[in-house]
Amino acid sequence: MPSLYTSRTSWEEIERAPTFPILKGCSREYVLKGCLAIPTILVSLYIISISIAFINFCVNEAKWKANKITSYSVVIRYGIESGHFYSSFEEIVRDGKLVKGENVQPAIDYAFDEARSCIFIPALCRVEYNALYGYPMSIHKVDFDLGRVIELVDFSPTIKAI
Repeated sequence: MPSLYTSRTSWEEIERAPTFPILKGCSREYVLKGCLAIPTILVSLYIISISIAFINFCVNEAKWKANKITSYSVVIRYGIESGHFYSSFEEIVRDGKLVKGENVQPAIDYAFDEARSCIFIPALCRVEYNALYGYPMSIHKVDFDLGRVIELVDFSPTIKAI
């Protein structure tokens, strides 16, 4: 019994092969090249979206660090994509340490961690940053069946008296 892998097909044979009935006038070579182009385009778009998300994250994290805000108060809200918020509480941070709140770490540090995790899944995650201070104001993540939302509202930095 002859093996299926014993003969080799050259590009000339592919060009002489009959065309696909659906794609009248297109040789198999062009169809194969087209099939290779689609994944290449999709991977390129994914890399571009990751690059944009990474640059956006780095620029805003640098802006936050440049402002050197270590004391602030903020209201953090957790909810689902439909707009229903199921938890909301105020958090106060003094000199980088959590004074009042329900999280283990300060809300803005937590928000940056969540934003960092969004870099590699830009299609399932959307982050909005504060234009003045650079902290993540809103993070929308798609989880299994619900979209999860984290919002930081009523941000108020504490200015130290000199």
